[in-house]
Parts: sequence; structure tokens; C-alpha cells
Amino acid sequence: MTEVLINNFEYIMKMRERVILGLFAVGACFLIGYGFLMEKTIVNTVALTAIQSTLAHQNQTVSNLSGQYVALSRNVTLDSALAQGFEQAPVSTFVTVPPPTPVSSVLSVNIRENAF
Repeated sequence: MTEVLINNFEYIMKMRERVILGLFAVGACFLIGYGFLMEKTIVNTVALTAIQSTLAHQNQTVSNLSGQYVALSRNVTLDSALAQGFEQAPVSTFVTVPPPTPVSSVLSVNIRENAF
């Protein structure tokens, strides 16, 4: 009987060691995964900050160019355009399209009986 108890005790101790080692392995995997995901988060945050900085700079550039465009477009005349090398078109042509005539102002729903 004591041999059976000793064998069971040894088996339980071996299983306990395996369970503890397994738990440590799972914990190590979680820590490695956590570290990997944190590194990705940090890299993405740095990239987002750089993109936001670039976007703010580009927005400022577009705003400045828009202001310059408005300032220059106020001073454009036919004489200044001709001085810049533009040529006057010989014939101005305008194309107009008549608005569509409404067929009916009532909307209807097409319902088919015995659709199945």
C-alpha cells in the first residue's frame, strides 16, 4: 500500500511540475505577445504623429497658396492676361441644355401580384 501511495505521490509531483512549467510557458507566450503588440502600438503612434505633423504642414501650405491665388485673381484683367501671353479666343460659344420636363409629379410603386 505504501508503494502505491509513493508512486501516486511521485506521479502527482511530476504532473505538478509539468503543469507549473506549462503555465510558465503560457505566461511567457503572453508576455512575448504583449511586448510585440506594445512595440507595434508605439511604432504606429510615432507614424501617426509624423503623418499628423506632415498633414498640418501641408494644410498650412495649401492655405497660403489659396490666399495667394485669391490675391492674384483679384488683380487679373484682360490686359494683364494678354501681357502674360494669353490670347483672346476668337468666338465665345455657350452651350445650354434645357431643363428636363417633368412627366408626372406623382410617384408610384410597381407591385406585381403573384410574384412567387
